[in-house]
Amino acid sequence: MDEPLDQTGEMPEGEMPDEQAMEDEAAEQRRRVESLLSRRLADAVDARQQSGIELIWQEDEDQYNGVDELNAPGNLSPSQLARKTEGPARGQNSKRSRVYLNITKPKTDVAVSRVQEMLLPHDEKPWELGPTPIPELAKAAAGQEQREVQLPDGTTAPAKDVAKALMFKAEQAAEAMSDQVEDWFVEGKTYAEMRRVIRDAGRIGTGILKGPIPCNRTDKNWSVQAGVAVLAEQMRLAPHSVAKSAWDVFPDPSCGENPHDGAYIFDRDYLTGRRLRELAKLPEYDQEAIADILREGPRKRTRFDDRESREQDGQIPTFESDTFEVFYYYGDLPPEELLAGGWKIAGFNDGETPEELTEQVEQALQLSTVAIVATMVNERVVRVSLNPLETGEFPFDFFQWEPVDGQPWGRGIPRKMATAQKMLNASTRAMLENAGMSAGPQVVIDRERIVPANGIYEITGRKLWYWTPGDEVKDVRFAFASVMIDSAQQQLQSIIEFSLRMADELSNMPLLLQGIVGSQAPETLGGQAMAEANATSPLKAIAKQFDDCIVVPHLTRYYAWGMQDPNVAEEAKGDMQCRARGASTLIYRDAAAQFLPQLAPMVAQPQFRINPEKWMAEVLRGNKVNPTTIQYSDEEAEAIAKQQAEQGPPADPRIEAAKINAEAKAADREATVQLKQQALQQNAQESALDRESDLLIKSMEREIQVLEFAGQREITMDQIRAMLATKSMDIRNKREMFAAEREFAVTDGGGRGL
Repeated sequence: MDEPLDQTGEMPEGEMPDEQAMEDEAAEQRRRVESLLSRRLADAVDARQQSGIELIWQEDEDQYNGVDELNAPGNLSPSQLARKTEGPARGQNSKRSRVYLNITKPKTDVAVSRVQEMLLPHDEKPWELGPTPIPELAKAAAGQEQREVQLPDGTTAPAKDVAKALMFKAEQAAEAMSDQVEDWFVEGKTYAEMRRVIRDAGRIGTGILKGPIPCNRTDKNWSVQAGVAVLAEQMRLAPHSVAKSAWDVFPDPSCGENPHDGAYIFDRDYLTGRRLRELAKLPEYDQEAIADILREGPRKRTRFDDRESREQDGQIPTFESDTFEVFYYYGDLPPEELLAGGWKIAGFNDGETPEELTEQVEQALQLSTVAIVATMVNERVVRVSLNPLETGEFPFDFFQWEPVDGQPWGRGIPRKMATAQKMLNASTRAMLENAGMSAGPQVVIDRERIVPANGIYEITGRKLWYWTPGDEVKDVRFAFASVMIDSAQQQLQSIIEFSLRMADELSNMPLLLQGIVGSQAPETLGGQAMAEANATSPLKAIAKQFDDCIVVPHLTRYYAWGMQDPNVAEEAKGDMQCRARGASTLIYRDAAAQFLPQLAPMVAQPQFRINPEKWMAEVLRGNKVNPTTIQYSDEEAEAIAKQQAEQGPPADPRIEAAKINAEAKAADREATVQLKQQALQQNAQESALDRESDLLIKSMEREIQVLEFAGQREITMDQIRAMLATKSMDIRNKREMFAAEREFAVTDGGGRGL
């Protein structure tokens, strides 16, 4: 019965409304909100299932794993097989070949690993934070404004100096914020989650990265107090990112290509009963609702990813155990509905009654909606909190390997080469079946006249057959014959080669990109560089897609988190913009690795303004070498610089070159003098030998004449001529030897002089 009202329609003084009625009204409001969220969840689940994308994902996963209707696991039901394919199920024709040449998996793995290597290198960040460019500051820093600016302390300074100081401060803040975000990325293993996103996109077409989401981290520090080591633990709140499976994300059906254009998005997770009981101990969770959910048990109606079919025979289905489906709702709701439901909204009203609302909450009530995160289990809301980002954005980024118009879901490599994979399987199986049938003859027997001796109609070696001749069949060859089936191996092999070639074309993964150089690849360096550039062009488009869909929006939300986090130093905060470096810098590193060494002669020339240290670092990175592992540390570089300063400035290279040239000329003059002296000595020696040989010849001739006149016949004329020839040969050899020594001395002296 309603409470009595006075004539003004207000409650008489001293009387309070019925608490039970207020509780019933709050419970009714809770049911209305839960019903609203349940309807939105049902719409999102049904819309995704009816779109056919789940069947595409299942087929892509099966193709990647090398599974089809003929070699599927034996524990699949006929209905599950019917969802996978329209062909015959396994066992209906057991004699058919079930070979599956899985070319999808290696091509997918190569493409994924190549994109991961290009976009997420181990030695450099794939992003950067920089100050937002301000044209007025840039103009003033360039000295285009010759005016004075008044500082806060009342003094004045040139606009150029003030602009440079402000720009330097902005760069310092951007560098500090970059270090903070990089620390969050490394601590939360965000890069590993990004690699998983790329892998999911390559396999089923869509990868999803969720973050930043709040996460409690524990810092452990050891300290020694009075000789005893003490471990101190401190909890802190930090952002975290995680890769989500596309099976577990349900966007608004009306979002179109961008999930952020929708009104809401659901994220699914799984919790055991034990974990759910632990959550009930936290103050922000509804303990009464969790108790009711535990009594009800888990509901399974929203599971459409067919995971229960993955269990092997004899195993207990994992998803049939005490596992609850948990849905996190990200969207907007009117704040008055949430307050009327009595939820304790973390960071909003903290359980205060409407009469005790602070001024901040009263102002928020004037808004149409408020961005919240609601946790639902069994269609019951167990927790409501504000979106951790003040911008109200959904913490989800979708990466499509190949975007599809009008859908947030993309298509991966298995979908692109599905036709080629089916062609390859069909042709390979047909070739093997044809090889089996054409390997042996087909036997034709007249059963009335041909009877096996053992009574079994089977072809074996050395078997005895009985033949009864007749009037119509008088030759056994007309009652017993063998027929060979024609072999079509060559024709089927051409189909297999065509399927492999089409797989390369349809997947945009040519053999050159897989490290296989064919006969048609150009042999020149420029030709190979051009062929590689053409082969990697599809991956460059994928890299640009990753930068636009993952790196920039995800980094922007981390920047927003840092701006609103009170634990981040004020020096790191400022107006900044996020830029991705994958498609613009990292992807061209291979080409730069070939081009940068060619700049070596120009590095030392000051007019080109090339920093040798940075140039060498880029050359090393292009060759997959981390520069920091081989470069001097800061302390070593300072020590070397100090040592060089103590030794004094190096001499002028031009003076050193002049000294070297003067020394070389002096050495040449000295060598020339020595050569001339050696030549004079050789000439004198040769003249002396010539005179000696002439005298010897003349003396020999005189002795011959004496012998002839004296009539001595003891020595014949032939012997005398031989003696003269020997003497002449000795003289000639000595002359040639002296000439050779002179030539060697001249040549050797000239070489030393040079």
